[in-house]
Formats: sequence, C-alpha cells, structure tokens
Amino acid sequence: MTESNKTTTIDLVKGDSFLTDAKIEYVDFLKLDMEGAEYNAIVGFEESLKSGKIRAIQFEYGYINIVTKKLLLDFYNFFEEYGYIVGKIFPKTVEFRKYNHKHEDFIGPNFIAVKKDDQELIDLLTRK
Repeated sequence: MTESNKTTTIDLVKGDSFLTDAKIEYVDFLKLDMEGAEYNAIVGFEESLKSGKIRAIQFEYGYINIVTKKLLLDFYNFFEEYGYIVGKIFPKTVEFRKYNHKHEDFIGPNFIAVKKDDQELIDLLTRK
C-alpha cells in the first residue's frame, strides 16, 4: 500500500451554482457517488430541489456514514422537506418506504430520491 502526504487544492462549486453557470434548466437524473460526501453535495442543490428542477437523485449510504455522522434519517428529512420520497434500490426494483430506525443499518448502498408527485417515474421504478 502506498501512502501519500500530498495535499491537493480544488475549486469547489455548489451544485446550484454549477447548474446556473452551465445554463442547465432541468435535471432528469443526478447520480452522486462521493465516498461519504453525498449529503453535503445534495445540500448544494437545495435551491434546485426546492424549485423541483431535479427529477431524481441517486445517492449512496453505507458504512462511511458512521464517520460522516449523516444518518439515513438526515437524508429522509432533507428530501421530504422539498417534496421528495426516498427509496432503496434493489436489483430489480426500488422500495419506497417511510423511514424506520431498523433501516439505519449502514447497508445499502444505493438509494434514490424522487419528487413525490412524479407518479409515472415512481411506477416505473417500483415494478418488478
């Protein structure tokens, strides 16, 4: 195993700013895989979520969330505030379900948030 003591500096841009700067008016599907930074990235799209500009967001939730201290409950609460429902992605379907403490198992890893009034997409994702 190789260890590195190097530091890299990056320009960080909020998702909302990126969409505005790139003149992107609507996002059908946003996939986030950021090794534990998913919650913070999602918050960066807050205005776009509030305005319904994003149809669906796929994100990961797993053991790294123990370190980041962002529970599945945090994702549920955030998305529900903006009119989205959360579902766990399985190989052949998505199970949209109310939050329950038993789901706080850090096993996933893939979840999706969909606008709760987008019945067409919800039906497509839940059929087996």
